[in-house]
Amino acid sequence: MSDSTLLPIALIAMFVALMVSLVPFVPGPAMLWAIAIITAILGDFNRITIPAVALMTILMVAGSTMDFWLRSLGMRSQGTSCWGIAGSLVGGILGTAVMPVIGTLIGVILGALLVELMRLGELRQALRAGKSAFTTFLLAMILEQFFNLGIFLTFLASILLTR
Repeated sequence: MSDSTLLPIALIAMFVALMVSLVPFVPGPAMLWAIAIITAILGDFNRITIPAVALMTILMVAGSTMDFWLRSLGMRSQGTSCWGIAGSLVGGILGTAVMPVIGTLIGVILGALLVELMRLGELRQALRAGKSAFTTFLLAMILEQFFNLGIFLTFLASILLTR
């Protein structure tokens, strides 16, 4: 496939993936990375170089796993139990199934809050877990977008620098 056909299609696909990745639990970094890898392979690594692929792979792994380790580190540092973290994850998944974006946020908070309330029976600690779930969820969403943008900009830079 020629560059004049391949690159515009890849750029449009990347733009769509960037927009779709705003929905929680949609694997934005993995989608962007897959588009970049397919483009690199179809273009024989002429426009998307091996160093660019390596950098995009690092960004994809960090961005794809960040929600899990950031949630664990952030919520644990605020005193939330492993059960509360699991409740937050399950609540987020259920919330996404009911109503993407807003449902996800509500599910993340309620999942942590309800599990900690059932576990401890103490409203104050449960509210702290809900607040921690909220802040780490928002931070993870923001950081994931930075990783997505990093993958996109690396892709774009590789194309522009290999003319």
